Amino acid sequence: MADTTWDVHTATEDMLIELCHQTGKLNGIIGGYKGAIRVIKLSNDIAVKIGRSVTAAEARTQEFAYENVNPSIVHVPRVHRFFEQDCDSQWGSSEGYLFMEYVPGRTLADLDLDVRDDIVPSVAQIISYLGQIEIPNDLSYAVPGPIGGGSPKGYLWGEDGAGTTFTCVSDLNAWLNKRLALQKKSIDLYDSLLVLCHLDLAQRNMILKEENTISLVDWGCAGLYPRFYETLTLPCLSPLDALYQKPPIEAANSTKTD
Repeated sequence: MADTTWDVHTATEDMLIELCHQTGKLNGIIGGYKGAIRVIKLSNDIAVKIGRSVTAAEARTQEFAYENVNPSIVHVPRVHRFFEQDCDSQWGSSEGYLFMEYVPGRTLADLDLDVRDDIVPSVAQIISYLGQIEIPNDLSYAVPGPIGGGSPKGYLWGEDGAGTTFTCVSDLNAWLNKRLALQKKSIDLYDSLLVLCHLDLAQRNMILKEENTISLVDWGCAGLYPRFYETLTLPCLSPLDALYQKPPIEAANSTKTD
C-alpha cells in the first residue's frame, strides 16, 4: 500500500494525482466501468473514484446522502474531497477525483443471493427508506437533479444525459411532456414531492459490510426526483440483476405514492 503519511484534506492536488497514479499502477483498480472510471484503494481508510464523468454534482449528492440517511439502515461512504484536473487541453476535458471513505466488503454481485436470502429484503427496505426522505419543494436546493444543480444522467436520460438543468418540478414536467407528446401521452408531476433517489441500484453498487449493513456506492446518477423514478430504473439494470429486481420494485411501489 502507498505511503499514508499524506492528508487527503491538505495535500496538494498534484501530490494526490501522483499518488493515485502510482498506487493504481502498483495495486491495480478495485472497481470502475469499461476503463472510463477507475476506483483505487489508496489506504485502509480512503478510496478514490476517477473519471471524466465523475463530477462535483456527484460529490455533493453523495455528501448529502451521507448526512441524511440513517446509517443503521444503509451506509453511504463519506466524501473527503473532490477536484477536477484537465486531462485533454485540446478538447477542454477534465477528470474528476472523488476521494471518499473506503468500504471493505463484497459486492452483492459476488454473493450467492439464493444462500444469502436476507439480502434482497434488505435492498427492498433500503429502497423503501430512501423513498421516505422527502425534500420540501420550498427549499432552495429542492430542484430535480443532482444536489446543488446539474444535468441529470443515467438510464432514464439517454447516453448523453438530459442535456439541461431543471430549476423546479414544473421544468421537469414540461421536459417530459415535450417528449411524451410524440407518443400522444402526458404526465402531471405538479404535486410530486422530490425524494432522494440513487437510480443505479445494481448489485455491483452495493457492498455488504462485516456487520451486514449494505453500503451504497456510485452516486453518479443520483439526485432528487419523484419517488417513482427509482422504480423505473430497476428494470434497466444488468440482466444479471433480473432475479433480484422484483422484490425491490414491489417495495418501491408499496411506499406512499405521489
